[in-house]
Amino acid sequence: MCGIAGIMTPQPIDPDALTFAARTMADTLIHRGPDSAGTWSNGHVAFAHRRLSIIDIEEGKQPMHTERGTVITYNGEIYNYLEIRQDLEAAGILFHSQSDTEVVLRAFEHWGTACVEHLNGMFAFAIWDAGRRKLFLARDRLGEKPLYYAFGRGGFAFSSEIQGLRTLTWVQDSAEIDAEALIDYMSLGYILTPKTIYRNMRSLPPACWAWVAPGDVGIKPTNYWSLEDSVLSDPIPYNAKTRMTFAGLLESAVSLRLRADVPVGLYLSGGLDSAAIAAEASRSGRGRVVAYTVSFPEASFNESDAARQTAQLLGMPITVIPSGVPELSLIPDLVRHSGQPFADTSSGPTYLLNKAAAPKVKVALSGDGGDEVLAGYPTYQADRLQTVYRHIPGFLGKGMERLVALTTRPSYRKLSYYYKLRRFLAAAGLDREEAHYWWRVVFDDKECKALLSPTLHAAAAGYHPKTKFLDLFRTVNGNAASFLRRAQYVDIKTWLLDDILVKTDRFSMAHSVEVRTPFLDHRLVEFCLRLEDRAKIAGTQQKVILRDIMAEQFPKNILRRRKQGFGAPTKQLGVLKSSAAGQKALNPAFRLNPRLDDVTYKSFSLAMLNAWFNT
Repeated sequence: MCGIAGIMTPQPIDPDALTFAARTMADTLIHRGPDSAGTWSNGHVAFAHRRLSIIDIEEGKQPMHTERGTVITYNGEIYNYLEIRQDLEAAGILFHSQSDTEVVLRAFEHWGTACVEHLNGMFAFAIWDAGRRKLFLARDRLGEKPLYYAFGRGGFAFSSEIQGLRTLTWVQDSAEIDAEALIDYMSLGYILTPKTIYRNMRSLPPACWAWVAPGDVGIKPTNYWSLEDSVLSDPIPYNAKTRMTFAGLLESAVSLRLRADVPVGLYLSGGLDSAAIAAEASRSGRGRVVAYTVSFPEASFNESDAARQTAQLLGMPITVIPSGVPELSLIPDLVRHSGQPFADTSSGPTYLLNKAAAPKVKVALSGDGGDEVLAGYPTYQADRLQTVYRHIPGFLGKGMERLVALTTRPSYRKLSYYYKLRRFLAAAGLDREEAHYWWRVVFDDKECKALLSPTLHAAAAGYHPKTKFLDLFRTVNGNAASFLRRAQYVDIKTWLLDDILVKTDRFSMAHSVEVRTPFLDHRLVEFCLRLEDRAKIAGTQQKVILRDIMAEQFPKNILRRRKQGFGAPTKQLGVLKSSAAGQKALNPAFRLNPRLDDVTYKSFSLAMLNAWFNT
């Protein structure tokens, strides 16, 4: 796992100057790759690389080039690199290292753009094709690894993180707030791909590759993987054969992700997803895998006892890391590594967990993605209830919401009943697609208008992030696709991509830890999106197929634990202190009322936004 950066100019310039600029970009990424650094330039293009050594520690240095002048700078892990290498060697291709980097490079020379279709892993890379005199960019199917880029008077630049791009004067001088991105953030707590908070910086979408030539002023991504096909296909019936197939895919996904030349750990919560990963890891025979978890003083947020119980059943060593309530002093670090406003309340715990585990491991497995591919979120149950509730007149639902607000008070427990009830009641009169979007909303339209300046609202010209969600729903609106499968697809393309995976990547790499996610093996994702609904939800039970295949391994109290998530208490963080930039964009008189509303998510959003403005 690494940090990559590069520049391509319209006309050749001094290679030393170009190399220096690329190296300066990469220096902002040292946390992503503290083990070594490398640069390459031909006067037109410069690559810089920061390496976190996981595979072939001695020989896998980058940028790497071949005899044909093909050069790569690469971030990620290709889990099936050994199998691809065997195929390439059978075709007569010779290798000079044991690294997965060279496998990607040789695969590109052999298969061209189709190389990405052979890769099982998480990756973002750039390859200079000397023959075509073009730059080839690619990103993994789900978007686990980031790749940002910018065009301008200096040419074209790319980086693993936004702060790398900002070191370039021609990028920074033209950086302006993207009003639509800011509305994304206030509405959802994250920014929808391909936007960033800056108008002149964008993100390459997942499952895409693109060519860029010197002098180009734009990019045309080509999609190489279609999750839509899985959603729109006839559903796979749920039976014993289906369970066996699922179990085999999960076993393979975990086994591949245990490949490393360094120790591998496991992040264990109290939930079923990480428990299932732990069970597969313990059966792998790879050696002792150590689990890590965090504890909180507030009982509703603390899952460490449940994690201990799981580890004890599996005979797996576990380290419990005490974590207090995230303090304001942590916010600047979170913002610095996010590079833009980002407000997942589990950011603090994720950051602290990786910080504590970093001295012990370079690689850790996690259960991220399980809730999306197996429909584990409470919102999927809310979707089912909403099919009946939506027929209630809107005024009646709003009246019930006001009644609840007047007769009850926020509890500030994790995902409290109060919060979920008010959120559900407020969806009265909405259709299913709009209600599914509504479950994710932080600040509603009225609140956004009160919070953001009139200038920003005018700049957005009526933009609404809900439009993207509804467009995605329409993309998979086929006779064979149930609403559950469509909702999972939308969540994978929004919430997973722009929240969960951003959090996982930024706050693990902040401490030079590589987190691997077996549930996001593309073969497993495709299979789960094709499953009929009852394999995922039956009555009040969710993740049915996972619980069924784990039934012999775990007792009922583990199998039936309800979904909790990895949040932390954050209501005390919502203080809008004045800043010069913030006063132009926000209404400093805006205040939250924690006595009348659960402001857990809103307060954290404001704290992160204010900290970003201050930087």
